[in-house]
Amino acid sequence: MNYFAYSALFISLSTLFLGAHEQKEPPIKAIIFDLDGTIVKTGAFWNKYFSLLLSRYGINLSAQDEQEFLERVKGWAPEEVCALVKDTYQVPNSLESMEQDCRELVVQEDQEDIPFVAGFKTFFAEVKNHSLYFAIGTNSTFLELYVLNQRAHLDDLFETICTKSDVENGKPAPDVYLLAAQKIGAQPAECIVIEDSASGVKAAKAAGMFCVGLAHGDKERVKEADLVVDGYEQIDIEEILSGVFTVTE
Repeated sequence: MNYFAYSALFISLSTLFLGAHEQKEPPIKAIIFDLDGTIVKTGAFWNKYFSLLLSRYGINLSAQDEQEFLERVKGWAPEEVCALVKDTYQVPNSLESMEQDCRELVVQEDQEDIPFVAGFKTFFAEVKNHSLYFAIGTNSTFLELYVLNQRAHLDDLFETICTKSDVENGKPAPDVYLLAAQKIGAQPAECIVIEDSASGVKAAKAAGMFCVGLAHGDKERVKEADLVVDGYEQIDIEEILSGVFTVTE
């Protein structure tokens, strides 16, 4: 066997040996969660919270007017509600002062803890057994997160939390998810996003991430997700990590 034949054989065997011993990293490194509707349920909490905020400034509305006010501000951040209250009811306090009141209100008032979305805690306990990173990417503002964290203690579960206040554009832009991936050291293709809103699904897909849509009975809302489930009990993390996606009925 001549020199060139020996060289070719050596290269072939080396390639075979190295290929057989090469260890590929798992394709998924991280799960990034939306917050409201994905981790916690905040509707009842915010209703009570904003009612207390009105009372703090001596604004007494009829039951019907208060209900209409709460419907109007549904989904609003505390900063936005403060601005509305200041303009509508001629509150003399500065916006900065009112936002500080928001921080104090959640600590001082006797409010119940915010409930977690059904199945989240069980699912989170399961996925923590895998070698994955976890983060939150939320359209909530920093003040909104502060208020929620006082009652849900999110920083006990997540080291990385990115808010709308941290980026230039909120959802459906991908900014908050791209920032979360950057902070935990993962590429977009290595991330799974769990979302419950149409704008959040669009943000995840625009970021180039695999998206699980939590329908909560409304699959149309999250139909653009890669995998649509009714709740956490239908997510099989082993199948997702292996690249096989089925839904448990």
